[in-house]
Amino acid sequence: MTILQKNIIKSVSISLPLIGLALWAKAYFLVPIIVSVIFVILHRHEINTLNRAIDRLPNKLKDIVKISISIALGIGLAAYIIAFITDVDIYTSISSNKSRICFIDKLKYGAVVDKDRRTFSLGEISRGNAAIVALNDSVKTAIRIAAVPGDEISIVNGCALVNGSSEYESDKATAPFFVIRTTPLNIVHQLQRHTEELVDSSFRTTSNIDSRCTLPVKEVYNKWQKYTYSVLYRNKSDERIFPHSLTPNNALQMYPVSLPQRNQTVSFNSNNRDYLSDIINKYEDCTAEVKNGIVYINNQPATDYTFKYGYYFLLNDNREILADSRIWGPVPEYCIIGSTSNLVL
Repeated sequence: MTILQKNIIKSVSISLPLIGLALWAKAYFLVPIIVSVIFVILHRHEINTLNRAIDRLPNKLKDIVKISISIALGIGLAAYIIAFITDVDIYTSISSNKSRICFIDKLKYGAVVDKDRRTFSLGEISRGNAAIVALNDSVKTAIRIAAVPGDEISIVNGCALVNGSSEYESDKATAPFFVIRTTPLNIVHQLQRHTEELVDSSFRTTSNIDSRCTLPVKEVYNKWQKYTYSVLYRNKSDERIFPHSLTPNNALQMYPVSLPQRNQTVSFNSNNRDYLSDIINKYEDCTAEVKNGIVYINNQPATDYTFKYGYYFLLNDNREILADSRIWGPVPEYCIIGSTSNLVL
């Protein structure tokens, strides 16, 4: 057996357990690092020969060669790791509808390997987190996570209620409201601190001043509901809003929706069968159709369904803009490809 064959056997016998451990931990970027380290250890003789050849060079040339090799190795390793944990891509800014260049942090939630797997991550996908969502190969959008699998979410006057509470709503989320003309002056002054638009005491005595203003939806829901009302009335329905079959729904009012969890079996009923069928058709790799109140999965009648993935509800901070789950519906985890620090909502 030649020395080369022995080295190959050594490399395989040492590498395979370590590579298997890295794959089990989903630390895929460690695989080439492990292979490289073992290669260096087993071929140190050849590396020593290279070093001796470099040592025979003139001093100035020798320093240049060593520095160049160090820089090349450092850049190569850094580039590989950076490419694995982050990405530079273009996403659509919802607020301006313009394309922006951003760094997508894939390490925070774990890089998506396929629909069922992610690499290791530094955190979980949680309510209120910023996210980059890939709706398809060409459209990536920066957005905020409003609700996670297992939650029930509804929208009242633009405010997202998760499991009936406004606790998880973003403080930055805003929507347009009208201020009631009988609002006390002290409340008007509170509203003035939250909007750049004209709202003052004179609007109560003249029709020339518009009482419409943009306010934080969480504050309105918790403090000012009786002094304001949404620019979209409750009985004004918009068929584009998810869930499409339930009314009255519009940009600032949404019927409660329960988000399926991974491997959760959900029974169909009159409130959920239509929107669950939409989700199944889009993301679950099978067909779903409602006929005469009965759900058919792959053309077979079904009373329940076990979901393959967990689903998230995503909302813009600017609730006037409908480029979010109010139009798309909930999205599975594999559509959330990372986080970003330069989130423009």
